[in-house]
Parts: sequence; structure tokens; C-alpha cells
Amino acid sequence: MKTTFQSHPMLVNRVVRRSFRPATNLFRGLRRRVYGPTTHVQTDSNLVSLTFDDGPNPKSTVELLKILESFGAKATFFIVGQNAIRYPEIVKLIADQGHAIGNHSYSHATFPHMTSKARRSDIHQCEAALQPYMAMLFRPPFGSENIFCHYDALHLGYRVIKWNISVDDWRQYSPEWIAERLVNQLKGGSIALLHDNVIDRPGSDQQQTLEATRMLLSVASRRYTFCTVPQLLAAGKPMTSFHDP
Repeated sequence: MKTTFQSHPMLVNRVVRRSFRPATNLFRGLRRRVYGPTTHVQTDSNLVSLTFDDGPNPKSTVELLKILESFGAKATFFIVGQNAIRYPEIVKLIADQGHAIGNHSYSHATFPHMTSKARRSDIHQCEAALQPYMAMLFRPPFGSENIFCHYDALHLGYRVIKWNISVDDWRQYSPEWIAERLVNQLKGGSIALLHDNVIDRPGSDQQQTLEATRMLLSVASRRYTFCTVPQLLAAGKPMTSFHDP
């Protein structure tokens, strides 16, 4: 029987994909260079970074700092500007204990829904609230961004930091569940997303995250060194987690 494209739709799809492959590869390369939020670091070291979003929280952040100190671990806190205004003494405490502080926006609004002017203003407001302690690192609220959001942050001099490990610690999972998944995914160069506060649940004390962090450090501190994101970036090649479709 005569073979035709019409009778073999999979063959048609394969031919089309191959014809577009050079353009697709070029786009991926540009995307990694122009729009590539850092998600991890390629390194031979045993350095890893824990990052905590949405704080500070007057209870959980202070308790978390004690846990980190007890293990000699350093972390990075992506702080919301509105919370920094409420609790400037905790922002200072974070910095005084040697942790890094990044910009997590002032209002924690969804950036793709905002104008460029509004996004830049929001980042500037948060920056003012975090001075003089802030590193030039930006994490978009909810991790939600597009190339235009990314450009706004780059234009203001920020490196955009996301993550390659997330365990949904804002949900009501047990500390054991969270810690197990962190341990199983952790490897040198990882950036893990956690929360010392939940922005839409102001009363949350994040006890599950605090206990999971304690469990993680008690097990993994023998193998890994927990450092700030700036320290991790200096130890290897920043990477982005774009995958081929």
C-alpha cells in the first residue's frame, strides 16, 4: 500500500518538528541567556542554599533563626517590603546573623498582571524597606513571571532567583513529609524554596516548616554545607531549569 503523509500523521509531526529544530534551538539558547532565572548552580562543591519567602514573621522567623544558628547554617530570606516595614528589627537580626536578604517585592502582587511601571515601583519600594541589608537578588511573588517581568528586574540591576526544589511547605503537610522530600531531592548546587511566613495567612506560624528544617539539618549537615545564595553563586555556574519540550 502506498505510504502518504495523510495516512501517517506521526510522520508528518516528526518532519515538522525537525524542520523547526534549528529555530527552536536558537530560541532556547536566547531564552537561557536573556530570560533565564537562576534555579540552581552547577558546582562540584557540597554547597546548597535554603531560601525562605514571604517573611519576616515575628514568631516563626525568630525561631527559625535559632534553628539555623544551632547548626551553623546560613540561608537567604526573600522578604516582602510591607512586612519589612512592620518588623525592621527582625530584618536587622537576619542580616546580623550572617544570612542574605533578597527582594520579594513590596506588595506581593502577581507581577505579570501589573504594568512595567508598577512592577519597577514595587521593586524599588521593597528595596528601600530592606536597605542597607539587601543583596541584589529578586524573587518574583509566587514565582510568577514572564520575559517582561524578568527584564524589569534585570534593568534595575537584579539577578532573578527561583529554585529547583519545592516541597509545598505552605500546605498542611507534616514536618516528616516535608523533610523527607527535601533530603531526597537535595544535591550540591541546589536552591530550595521554603516559607517562614505565608503572605495570605498572616497568623500562620509555619511550625511544620520549622520542624522540617530542624530535621533536614540534623541529617544533611553531615554531608552538605548550607550557605547563602550569593555564596552559592560564587561557587559555580548559575543555571536555569528550562527543559526541552
